[in-house]
Amino acid sequence: MNETLLKIENLEISFNGTSEPVVRDVSFELKRGEAIGVIGPNGSGKTTVLHAILNIIPYKGEIKFYESIDKNDEIGYLPQKLEINKSIALSVNDFLKLNLNGKNKIADKGGKIKKMLEFLHSENLLDRQLIYLSRGEVQRVLFIASLLNEPKILLLDEPTTGADPTAEETIYNHITELKEKGEVGIIFVSHDLNIVHKLADKVLCLNKKMLCFGAPREAFNESNLIKLYGENMKLYEHEHKNIY
Repeated sequence: MNETLLKIENLEISFNGTSEPVVRDVSFELKRGEAIGVIGPNGSGKTTVLHAILNIIPYKGEIKFYESIDKNDEIGYLPQKLEINKSIALSVNDFLKLNLNGKNKIADKGGKIKKMLEFLHSENLLDRQLIYLSRGEVQRVLFIASLLNEPKILLLDEPTTGADPTAEETIYNHITELKEKGEVGIIFVSHDLNIVHKLADKVLCLNKKMLCFGAPREAFNESNLIKLYGENMKLYEHEHKNIY
């Protein structure tokens, strides 16, 4: 445990040849068994950093993976939302099969999909069409998709967007279990600062550049929150009964 899985140094991202970076001066490490919460206002570059880690946008600086991580199979990604083509009839089962890598397709033949759906209390979704799911149900399916190939690194972009309270607790409790097992490193984006405080070992404060990185008790001080959100920032309590 505590092996470094990912190291980022001096990450800088610009779009369309603009001289002003949308993200700059980002440096941190992710270790096995660690969860890093990424916070910041809308448009601060949180999702952009995840996309750079996934190598789907150009960037400057260094993003280094350790342990010979296969970026195609060993990074699980949950996007903030999924744009579904309503002209394509695709069941949850078919969608999840598409997300299995070759090794799991041969060895599993659907067993892992059913097991994950049952574990997240979503077995009733197996044969339903994606286009008829609620936004919260889609998030549950995307979360399962991100876990299917047993990733070493898990990137979660607002993992409970649109989820009902039961699904929200299920997802966050499973994130907690993954942390406790110590087999995966997790980077998650969230607007819920209370959740970040409870789940994160480290917090990355981002507003176009890295403003802080450290333990929640260090990150959640008045000075950092004002830098991120402005003078009128207030931290509201939001109860999640079953977390911790």
